[in-house]
Amino acid sequence: MTSHSFGARVRQLRLSTGLSLDKMAVQVGISRASLSKIERGERTASLGVAVRIADVLGHPLPTLIEGAAAPGAEVLTDEAPRAYVDAETGVRRETLFEPATGVEVVRYVIPAGATAGPFQPHAPGARELFVVVAGTLEIIAGTNNMTLTAGRVVSVPGDVAHSLHNPGSVVAEIVLTIIQAREQPGQSSVESPAQ
Repeated sequence: MTSHSFGARVRQLRLSTGLSLDKMAVQVGISRASLSKIERGERTASLGVAVRIADVLGHPLPTLIEGAAAPGAEVLTDEAPRAYVDAETGVRRETLFEPATGVEVVRYVIPAGATAGPFQPHAPGARELFVVVAGTLEIIAGTNNMTLTAGRVVSVPGDVAHSLHNPGSVVAEIVLTIIQAREQPGQSSVESPAQ
């Protein structure tokens, strides 16, 4: 994806929905100047900003990058994310896409004070890569307990029981990549419960 083609698609969709540059910038949480530079291809949007832009425009992120892929690249999904909202906690989990066997990219929106989990361990050797897009996230994974703020990234073992908690006063948003361990020759496949 080039910054220019992504930005052009964002501008096209923003104009088609009737959103002004000012209003969209406020909704995304960036300055008008930053959004304008993204639209003109003069600035590359971070993953967190790109996800928020997609949300404001009401389109899955892959549709914003469709047609912008380099030769040999492919758009992995054209459909809306599969979403689940826990009625009790308000935690929202969206499977954004599964780029390869054993890899899943998930977006969580966790209300202030809410907890997601505990989740059962994945198969031995699994890893989870968390990107905190907004707010604060506490991750409890086995004996590891850490608190991260927006912009922080951490990789933790996925083969231990784990849970996510938002200790902050605002909504936390994260993008999680779950990477299952590759099966070794002679090793049997182990099913892991969905997270």
